[in-house]
Amino acid sequence: MISRLKKSDGQFTKDESELKSIVSQFYENLYTSQGTEDMDRVLSRVPLKVTAEMNSKLLEPFSEGEVKEALFQMFLT
Repeated sequence: MISRLKKSDGQFTKDESELKSIVSQFYENLYTSQGTEDMDRVLSRVPLKVTAEMNSKLLEPFSEGEVKEALFQMFLT
C-alpha cells in the first residue's frame, strides 16, 4: 500500500485523490513521447525487412480473386 507520495513542489501528500493524480501523471509522462530528433539517423540503423521490390508489390492494386482467396483462407482452420 502506498501511504504517501512526494508532489512536484516537494511536499508529501497522503490525500487519496492527489495520490491517484500523481500516479496517473507519472505513467502518462512515462509513456508519452517527448518528440524525436534526427529520426533519419535512428532509422538508418534499423535493418530493412521489406525491400523496395516487395514494397512495390504490396502497393499494387489487389484483384477480386485475391480478395476471394483471402476470405476463403480465413475459414480454413
